[in-house]
Amino acid sequence: MGNDVRWVGTESGYGRETEWSATVLAPGGTPESVAINEALGIDAMSEDLGSSSLLSRANHLFWYPAEVDVSIRPGWFWHASEDSLVKDVAKLSDIYLSSVGRNAVLLLNVPPDNRGLITDHDINSLRGLKTWTDKLYATDLLNGSRPYGRGASNLTDGDNSTSWNPRHNPVASFVPAIAATFNVAMLQEDISKGQRVEKFIIEALSGTEWDTIATGTTIGYKRLIRFPEVKADEIKLTIVSSRAAPYISTFALYHTE
Repeated sequence: MGNDVRWVGTESGYGRETEWSATVLAPGGTPESVAINEALGIDAMSEDLGSSSLLSRANHLFWYPAEVDVSIRPGWFWHASEDSLVKDVAKLSDIYLSSVGRNAVLLLNVPPDNRGLITDHDINSLRGLKTWTDKLYATDLLNGSRPYGRGASNLTDGDNSTSWNPRHNPVASFVPAIAATFNVAMLQEDISKGQRVEKFIIEALSGTEWDTIATGTTIGYKRLIRFPEVKADEIKLTIVSSRAAPYISTFALYHTE
């Protein structure tokens, strides 16, 4: 791969739980890049490519986003005997949440058959994935919610050019406009300011008790987290740790089957 996108290190369709676009892994195969990576003891398949401890040993930092690749079939090429083994919507949606939803680009291989065409088996799965993503993003349950916290309204205004940038007390909460059940949270950083968040927590208030419903490390361009269904009176987002003040452009809640 070139210097603009980084192979995630597997062909499973699943990205790292912690995925830094700002990484110490040097792109390209030049002698200089090889020397940098060897000195740090890392390669594209290393689990840690951007932790603070690794940064402390590095002299370079690169903007090098991850690309997750996987085939819709068991292998990279078409075989009639594998028509029944095409990944279904349940598998593809899980891959989507674990690649696009983990700050990576998804490269989904769809091989043509011996006619040079995509088979109906593959097409049906792709259409199913499109329907699933359309339904996922159709209704943001934080739309119209009442925000609490300075600048928190920027998280739910539908405008990626605005951000929540808390320099102190990085906590924002929201009272939904309507009571609804959700099981997916989406967070996005304003990556024009880089990637900063190291850890976050999402909590839900039901009655008088706050319950943690999701935790995570990196966010980057997009983080999607699925969890058991929740119905809450109030939702709270806390940035536990970040590299300088965070710039969060989006916080959304969705429901998926």
